[in-house]
Amino acid sequence: MDERYRETLKIWDQLAGRYQDSSTLDISNASYDFLIQSCQNQSPSILKLGSQPADMSKYLCGKLPSARLLVAELSSKMGSSVDWNIQDYKTKEMHIKQFSELEGEFDVVIIGFGIPYLDEDDIAHLLSMANRKLRTHGLLYLTYQQNHTKELDLLRQDQLISNAFIFNLIDQVGLSRLKHFQVLQTTEGMLIAKHEVLITRKLDGEKEY
Repeated sequence: MDERYRETLKIWDQLAGRYQDSSTLDISNASYDFLIQSCQNQSPSILKLGSQPADMSKYLCGKLPSARLLVAELSSKMGSSVDWNIQDYKTKEMHIKQFSELEGEFDVVIIGFGIPYLDEDDIAHLLSMANRKLRTHGLLYLTYQQNHTKELDLLRQDQLISNAFIFNLIDQVGLSRLKHFQVLQTTEGMLIAKHEVLITRKLDGEKEY
């Protein structure tokens, strides 16, 4: 593994238990259900890129048992599928910046908590690459924090991602915005984070940013 990413991996391994123990699943179900209902292929090829609580994989594959799931992230603990009986499940250890190295196309691309580690050009490239990797009418499920504060040393203190910034990039690469959710991350009744979820669809044409 690239030495630059080892500290990132250490942080996400430590956070894995925190996110697994927090009460997000029921709140997140609305966005998961919308994603499933919007998917035109009932046996979709799904790429989950970047650390994301593993409950999402469990929920999606419970609703779409014929799905083919590839989880590509640094922290295996965030995406563990032990005892979930996911039939077609693969993992790949990689940083979100290595997205372009993945082969193949997908019906659904899910991008998790990697955006705070990217600068604006990296984010633009990431969304453009997601558009290329999606099959026509495929779906992008994007999670990010708007105007995040610097909770971890590796987060960019000077970078405040806004909905307007993300929406503009989505429009520029040619994805169609379907629905925007806000998900509150809580534990023991206390708010620990607020996440934006944007679900978009790939159109017939393709643009490059």
